[in-house]
Amino acid sequence: MPGACPATEQLAAALRGKQSSPTEAELAAHLAECANCRARLEELAGGSGWLETRAKARGASLPPASESLHKAIEALESHAPGQEVKPETTAPLSFLQSSDQPGILGRFGPYEVIAQVAIGGMGIVLKARDPGLNRIVALKILPPALAANSLARARFIREARAAAAVVHEHVVPIYAVDEFAGLPYLVMQFIEGRPLSERIRASGALRLEEILRIGAQTAAGLAAAHAQGLIHRDVKPGNILLENGVERVKITDFGLARAADDSSLTREGYIAGTPEYMSPEQARNEPVDQRADLFSFGCVLYEMATGISPFRAEKPLVAMRRVCDEEPPAAHTLNPKLPEWLGQMIQRLMAKNAAARPETAVEVAAELLILA
Repeated sequence: MPGACPATEQLAAALRGKQSSPTEAELAAHLAECANCRARLEELAGGSGWLETRAKARGASLPPASESLHKAIEALESHAPGQEVKPETTAPLSFLQSSDQPGILGRFGPYEVIAQVAIGGMGIVLKARDPGLNRIVALKILPPALAANSLARARFIREARAAAAVVHEHVVPIYAVDEFAGLPYLVMQFIEGRPLSERIRASGALRLEEILRIGAQTAAGLAAAHAQGLIHRDVKPGNILLENGVERVKITDFGLARAADDSSLTREGYIAGTPEYMSPEQARNEPVDQRADLFSFGCVLYEMATGISPFRAEKPLVAMRRVCDEEPPAAHTLNPKLPEWLGQMIQRLMAKNAAARPETAVEVAAELLILA
């Protein structure tokens, strides 16, 4: 039987790496047997799923834990409920026209499709060659299930054309918006690199200089879109691309989350956007302005700073409830290497009340640039 349960302060100290080795050894033994304390530590660490996410972030810049605490974390991970559902990475490409050309999956309109890059709620992304200009491009095609909805199809085209008006070094440029075989699509610059989500997954919390540089570039890209009256609505690490070599930020998918709204009523359980990064007003289906993007951007900064998403949950509705009702631990309390002023900025960006957030992305970008 486990002994007396430790105080909350002792669990918090263990997370910060402030326990002595004997105390950590006792705590590890207790946690291995006490499900209640495992749940308490999970909540202190950032909510359901934190341990699994932390396991993927072994390279995080948080203080190294002793061997005994590592054993405690491993014990917790072995008891973590549920398994992460991996997102789909491929989709049926039956809409492609056949091609006998070597190295080509098929043709889509004038484009020669080379590979499938990703699939998401708002589109299938393909790597293709534009034979007219002899250059590699990315095609984002509205999935057939969404394209069958006339409102979603019209909104996709309208939002993509609005996004094409945003010209900025930190926004993926859109070359064309068109429709083929009943499927709307847009043609974008193909970015050789990886999304920020993969960067965090590989290395955990980023260094301060990286957080400031990537944050400032992202805020500058958001500011350019907001100046055109465009709200992204789905700012998250997966939509922030980092170019190979220099890791220059390129934001993608501007405004496309709105297109999904038009089809959500006909698809039971479908939620436009990404719940754990939504602003409270978006989660409540209230009117939003550019400050909704700033809330989501705060979530991205938090994840860069700690290696974990502040409102992560296994179920979308749980994530939305957390976004609306819960306050995550301040980033600088989870990562002592993070300056308190940056932790406070992130808290302001993630304020539940939009009026308490910074007014504009320009303001945030300027502050981050000064400090970078």
